[in-house]
Amino acid sequence: EVYGGVTGVFTKPIRGAQDEGVTGFVKGIGHGVIGLVVCPFSAVLTVSNHMATGINESVERFGSGVSKYGRFRYPKYFGLKKTLAYYDPAKSVAFLFIQSADSKV
Repeated sequence: EVYGGVTGVFTKPIRGAQDEGVTGFVKGIGHGVIGLVVCPFSAVLTVSNHMATGINESVERFGSGVSKYGRFRYPKYFGLKKTLAYYDPAKSVAFLFIQSADSKV
């Protein structure tokens, strides 16, 4: 888009002159100058829109705790004393199986 905006300053007056003569040349200069300003601005808006979309999808995916590939961390096991301890993946998987068995009964 930036390339089209910069080259439009030169190509639009020539194309306008070929189509409509002197008035087309003047219109082409106007269109080229406007394109020189609008096209780079449009490119910046497009890039920022893509960035915002990516951030939004990341927040939705990681904010829920579940990625499109499934859970990325199992629930923490607290034990009988209900104290917070270091994360142990083996205990967490076992705790998940116990929780799922209790919910099915």
